[in-house]
Amino acid sequence: MEIVDNFNLVDMILVIGSKKSSNSTKLFEFAKSLKQETLMISNISDIESNMFMNVESIFVTSGSSVMKETVDEVIKSIKIKVL
Repeated sequence: MEIVDNFNLVDMILVIGSKKSSNSTKLFEFAKSLKQETLMISNISDIESNMFMNVESIFVTSGSSVMKETVDEVIKSIKIKVL
């Protein structure tokens, strides 16, 4: 499967979603099975700049109930804290 193979091109997978969400938890577990360097956060308040030390590329995904605005905020926050 090409999509799974492409996870080898990133340093980390970041899953956005609630740990109480079955969908998000299953997504995290699947991502973790593909790449050991996988983190799960709920929103931007969970982000710490040291999470991304020595990380050049991140694959960001989210659970189905996560709002697009939350994903956009997380991506923007990562860019600010890392760059």
